This record gives sequence, structure tokens and C-alpha cells, in this order.
Amino acid sequence: MFTRLFFQIVLLSSFLLTTAYGQVIFSASPGGGIASASFGIDRGKFIPYAGIDVIWISFDMKTSESDFSMYETGNGQTRRYESSDNNSMDFSANLLIPHAGIKYVLSDKNDIKTYLNGRAFLSIPFVKVSGSETSRYYYWEDYVNGSNPDDSNIYIDEYDVDDKIAKEILSFTGLSLGYGAEYKFSSNFSIGSEFGLQMLINSIEESESNVDSWYDESYGDEWSARLNGILRLTYAKLYLTYKI
Repeated sequence: MFTRLFFQIVLLSSFLLTTAYGQVIFSASPGGGIASASFGIDRGKFIPYAGIDVIWISFDMKTSESDFSMYETGNGQTRRYESSDNNSMDFSANLLIPHAGIKYVLSDKNDIKTYLNGRAFLSIPFVKVSGSETSRYYYWEDYVNGSNPDDSNIYIDEYDVDDKIAKEILSFTGLSLGYGAEYKFSSNFSIGSEFGLQMLINSIEESESNVDSWYDESYGDEWSARLNGILRLTYAKLYLTYKI
């Protein structure tokens, strides 16, 4: 909770900085993990910027299982029992990823600018998970001689899956630090490249407690688990900047 609050303060501060006086710039990049766009303010040595990215995720999963049993009766009939279970799950998520950062210009000579770039970002997931289960039970009174099966025992259930874990997994925060160079080839346009290191930070916590009683006795149990993870990876990107 503290980590996400800290990142929210950093992002809000950077958004406010981009409203300060300076020349407005717009940058778009296909690299750095995902395609990204941002608005910033060129204030000479410092260039604060902010933007928001979107990720769409969806997949579905299907499983099936069946079993049977047959046996001979005393009157020459072959009875057969057969059951099948089919399960499916649909998952979809939209991730809003606001980001904000600041570039510190190291040098700016002959239309070539070099800089250090620090950035913070976090994800805001919107998740939906649903599933269905279909169970069928068949019975043949005389399977060998072609009797018709009785399939009246059919169970169909549609349900929503708890999306708490999925939201926690997708609710990450991140930091990146990179070094880049930018070449100004016209009065309004420049092209640049950047290489750096970024970190994705996340934690998942689960707990449960059960209390029961029997006559004048009470008993129960509880458990908790916490998983902390950090993913570190390098990134490289090309981008185009337009000075408005």
C-alpha cells in the first residue's frame, strides 16, 4: 500500500510539473516494453513529462475429462456408465498505466542532445474472470445390443471467478533509469534512442481464518502468505519528438 501511495505522489507531482512554463513537446515510441506516448515541457536542463499507456489482455481455457465403466449382467446384457466434464474459463483485463518522469540534459551541442531519464509508472487493472462447467452422465441398459442411452442427468453451471488474485498480480509499480541521445533534424522534429534498466515491483498477500465451536469449546485456524517480487530488465527504444 505504501509503495503504491508513494508512486501516486510521484506521478501527481510530475503531472503538475508538466503544467509549468516551457515549450510543450510530444513524444511517441514503439519500444521500451510497450508502445508509449507522453507530453512534456522543455525547460532547458530539465524536461518533465507524463502520459498514460493501455494494455489489453484476454485468453480462454477449456478442459475436458471423461470416464466409463461396463459390466456383464446375468441375463446377457452389457451395461455401460459414462460421464464427461467440460470446463471453460474466460479472462479479460484492461491495464491503465500512467507514467511520469523527468529528463536531465547532459549536453546540447550541434543539434545533438544527451540526457539521463528517470521514470515511474504503475498499473491500474480492470479484470473480469468467468467460467462454466458442464457435466453429463450417460447410462445404457444394454450397450452391446444398441439400446438408447439415458442422458437426462445433465448439470450446467456458469459462475464468476474471484478476480482478487488476478488484480493483485497485475497491480504492479515500476521504475526505470536510462541514458539517451536525441538528434534535432528540423525546427520542430527530433529523433532519439535510449537504453536503460527498468524494474517491476509487486507484492501479493493472502490470509484466511476459520473459527468454529462445539458445545462449550471453540477452535479455529488461520494462515497468511505474502509474496514479494522484483523483475529487473533492460530496455531499448527509438522515439520521435515533436515540439509544439
